[in-house]
Amino acid sequence: MTNQTQLFEAALGIKAPWYVQGVDFGTELTIAVDFVAGSRFAYPGVPGEHPVHDTVIKRLRHLNFFQFDCYLEVRVPRVRLPDGSVRLAQPDWMGKLDGFTLLFEALVLTLCRQMTFAAVARLVNLSWHRVKAICDRYVDLTVAATDLSDLSAVAIDETSCRRGHDYVSLVADMDQRRVVFVTPGKDAEVVERFARHLEEHNATPAQLRSVSIDMSPAFIKGVDEHLPEARVTFDKFHVVAHASKALDGVRREQQKTDPALKGMRWSLLKDADKLNLESARVSRRPFCLSHAPHGGPSELTIVSCFGFGGWNVANRPEQAAVIEPVDPFERRQLDGLQIAPRTAFMNDFRLVQDVDRLGQRIVV
Repeated sequence: MTNQTQLFEAALGIKAPWYVQGVDFGTELTIAVDFVAGSRFAYPGVPGEHPVHDTVIKRLRHLNFFQFDCYLEVRVPRVRLPDGSVRLAQPDWMGKLDGFTLLFEALVLTLCRQMTFAAVARLVNLSWHRVKAICDRYVDLTVAATDLSDLSAVAIDETSCRRGHDYVSLVADMDQRRVVFVTPGKDAEVVERFARHLEEHNATPAQLRSVSIDMSPAFIKGVDEHLPEARVTFDKFHVVAHASKALDGVRREQQKTDPALKGMRWSLLKDADKLNLESARVSRRPFCLSHAPHGGPSELTIVSCFGFGGWNVANRPEQAAVIEPVDPFERRQLDGLQIAPRTAFMNDFRLVQDVDRLGQRIVV
């Protein structure tokens, strides 16, 4: 054994019975890896070590050697199991996807958490499809190992995944702040598929006690049918958005008889303590309704309680909730490396909406 092979064995972390047989360096670095004759190898799920039946040569992409691509050419044994079958025995440092080492896959996963697949593909000199295949493999392994037995509160929302009307819906664990389910669409079937996903991962739909959603009728229907024990909470963004829209609708109606309200849209949505004197004076002028619905009062005064702190924004600073994506590193895939809504008596600002699931109207 030369000093050169010893150096590469130390750098690769290769231990007996594996050893570096040779090194070829040209436009790329190729390291030949072999095992000691007569060695026996373990196979997952079958106790003991088993004799070698034959071998196959595997070419694995490894971390670059400076600016040069690096490959391991490994003579991988196929072992004969007690039942007579022959299986490929993979060393600990081989990746989950054929053609890569575990370290290289870990590098790709780390880059993909910060960059697009296309950017990572250019950086590591792979195709976009190979980069995506590595990520898909680890996501599938992580999802399969997910245990949702402690899940009790979730948030459901949809987002656009590409141009046009293509949507995916995400379900996040509100306690652990992590995504637990992703599926195409934004209809009631999203909740149905999530309920089936729970049953596949040591959980039941009945164990959920709280679901936070927007005011989508499809989500409300899905929760009502498939998560019967869950209490529905509408997220604050949509509640404030509806209230802001209703307030502006009243302003537009009243400015027909009170020209002073023209141009006051943003002033009415600001915090009262951020208004100048003139805006504050006008914002406290009474709004006279010519047709008060449901027998409500004919005059309402807009006071500081309607200071929403900006369009669709809460009136005080809050730390944004960050939902972490599925993280393959947390699932030990790389261990080979070292209050409920209630009714209101008036609807003067059009804030009352009917919710069939709750059997009552709610003030949003």
